[in-house]
Amino acid sequence: VGNVYGANYQRSILIRPVNVASVIGKDSARIDWGAVSYKEGVSSELSYTDLSGNYHERVISSDTTSTLLPNVNATTSFTYRTKYLPSPLAIDSFYTAYKTVKIKGAPFEVGKSGWTITASSEDVSGNRRAVNLIDGNKTNLYVNQIVSGNTYPHWTIVDMKAVITDVEGFYFYQRSTNPLKTLEIQISNNGTDWETLGDFVLANTPTVNTGSPQTAKPVYADLSRPRSFRYFKQIYKNDHGNSVNVNIHETGVFTR
Repeated sequence: VGNVYGANYQRSILIRPVNVASVIGKDSARIDWGAVSYKEGVSSELSYTDLSGNYHERVISSDTTSTLLPNVNATTSFTYRTKYLPSPLAIDSFYTAYKTVKIKGAPFEVGKSGWTITASSEDVSGNRRAVNLIDGNKTNLYVNQIVSGNTYPHWTIVDMKAVITDVEGFYFYQRSTNPLKTLEIQISNNGTDWETLGDFVLANTPTVNTGSPQTAKPVYADLSRPRSFRYFKQIYKNDHGNSVNVNIHETGVFTR
């Protein structure tokens, strides 16, 4: 007694998605993998040629969430396929068709001149207004109004004054204390009809150190595909601390 796997099973399997493959640092890239569609997908086979002309082959386990490729840049592409084993006792493995993915360039922060912003509330007395989020100054803050009962969620809406095309995601310069954790992002072209892009969880890596020397690095919320829009709404739901107040230095959109 046994099972036979053939053409029908072959047609049902899907290649493991790549969420984003982009340059990081100098001459290196990171592939962030999506979830494999079925538990029988055991690995992906990846190949690429580096900047020195050397050919590489890698086997990436399905429980690996990210893969680093050294000695590559935004001119590099890689090819991969996903391997399926329908049963631990199966004689043969099945493979998806090959797919080629081009590595994207480093994030480029879109300029914010002329942008306007509104908020659910803001700390006016402390001069920690919502406009601080889009003024390009990484030392001041946006904080919601500090009054009893004013807790998460908080929100801001940004009007970029024109449709920005091929947006790859959002960046945040976080405070070292209680950095933002979860937010929902919505987009619109008219400021009335909104499309939600879902919830995003930011890494617990505070990016602005106001001591000496001062350093500033963004954290990113990558989109599953490039989008074009004029307005974006960020709904802040919680942070990595015990605060009820949102506090962020800067936010904006990036392309590649």
